Amino acid sequence: MIWNGRDVLRDASAKLAEAFEEFGAFWAEAAKGELYPGHGYDTGRLQRSIGHEVTLGPDAVVLTVGSIHDPVEYGYWVHEGHRGFAGYHYLTGTLERLKGILPRFIAEVSR
Repeated sequence: MIWNGRDVLRDASAKLAEAFEEFGAFWAEAAKGELYPGHGYDTGRLQRSIGHEVTLGPDAVVLTVGSIHDPVEYGYWVHEGHRGFAGYHYLTGTLERLKGILPRFIAEVSR
């Protein structure tokens, strides 16, 4: 009997990274849509900074969505709020709405 565990894990991680890549692009675009004039959009810099990246490590596949491209220092405050302003939660709110479709992205790359 031959154990192919490492190969199976490597292949599964690669498929998951592929699904995260597609889902991350979808999530980032949806989050950008949450920023518009009067709702977190002023110059467009924060909206343009939103992106995603997938990191494939030895023990994990990590998807990061946020101010990736030319990070802006005020993005946190627009998201989380400050001084009585509740924030727009353009990242976490969008993820909350989209998380139910993540299995479809994984199924799509697993075919």
